[in-house]
Amino acid sequence: MKTTTKAEKAHDTKVFRAAREISALIAELPSPVTDEQVLDVLQSHQCSKRVLCDAFWVMDNEPSRFANYQTWHPRLRSLRNNQNVGKRMFALFQ
Repeated sequence: MKTTTKAEKAHDTKVFRAAREISALIAELPSPVTDEQVLDVLQSHQCSKRVLCDAFWVMDNEPSRFANYQTWHPRLRSLRNNQNVGKRMFALFQ
């Protein structure tokens, strides 16, 4: 993400903070993990819909930027690809 203004930099800071926190919480879930549990983590995070959406995008497309991505990223992908629960995740961004 290229940052050019103070507002964009502030937004990016919120996005990366949210992504770090969410990815850590997903990684901490005890196995086996359900898509519902991962959705609960996203739903419980206190941030704007825009920040949540952008945090999801960064986590989904650039997972190696965050710790323990080998653990949490497959869980996030499973949720994203779930035809039922995944729809509820995408609804969080609306």
